[in-house]
Amino acid sequence: MAEEKIKQEEKKELVQKTEKKPENIADKQTLSNKVATVICKDLPISVKYSRDICKFIKGKSPKEAITLLERVMIQKIAVPMTGEYAHRRGIGIAGGKYPVKSSEYFIKALKNLIANASNKGMNTEKLVVFARASKGAGVTHSGWRRRQFKRAHLYFEAKEK
Repeated sequence: MAEEKIKQEEKKELVQKTEKKPENIADKQTLSNKVATVICKDLPISVKYSRDICKFIKGKSPKEAITLLERVMIQKIAVPMTGEYAHRRGIGIAGGKYPVKSSEYFIKALKNLIANASNKGMNTEKLVVFARASKGAGVTHSGWRRRQFKRAHLYFEAKEK
């Protein structure tokens, strides 16, 4: 009988060693739920405009960014632009413009970001947006001049404060 108890104890120890601890799995799940992402590829918008809009909304909550971009679409707020842009009079900012088409795509992506964050169980009131833009694929028009389409990739990331 003593031998049977020893064998049972050894089996229990082996089972405990081979089983994964549920605490570690839960820790990994909570770490993966801390970030919500959205990737938009080959959008037909200017890379210059999208980079400046990314700077404009960086560090804000997604809902605040959506309201700002909606005001840009109705031309109440100008997005500050840096680089080689034409001077715009009457805006109040030396290098500001109203990128309406780009703002539409950004609003759609930010709404998707909020949905992804709520799906992962994150608090949507405490989110902070980080966005970046890069050049997309170089698709060309067919014909004599072979001009390139404007294409941009967007990457959004939301983290809780």
